[in-house]
Amino acid sequence: MYSQTNAWTEGTSDHWSDPVGRAVYADSPNVQVLVGLAGVAAAAFSLLRRRAWLCTLLAALDMTVVFVLNLAFDLPVKQLSDVMTLVGSILLIPNVL
Repeated sequence: MYSQTNAWTEGTSDHWSDPVGRAVYADSPNVQVLVGLAGVAAAAFSLLRRRAWLCTLLAALDMTVVFVLNLAFDLPVKQLSDVMTLVGSILLIPNVL
């Protein structure tokens, strides 16, 4: 079973040695479903020409949530979600102005 040693001080636990293993939010089915549904909704709205602004808004918001979670749990994939958030925000600018 589990030993009584602290995973932070010992550094021997497989769970804590993997940086992606620290993502406790990824174990939550609610977060997985909501982020997945937001991505599917953004893709669905991208098929409708008049709703393209809604697609970019959903995509930018979805990637903002992913980026904040990556920052909160110190995951090594922050740069990809940051770029996707930035691109979504840039694509949204013509619809706002």
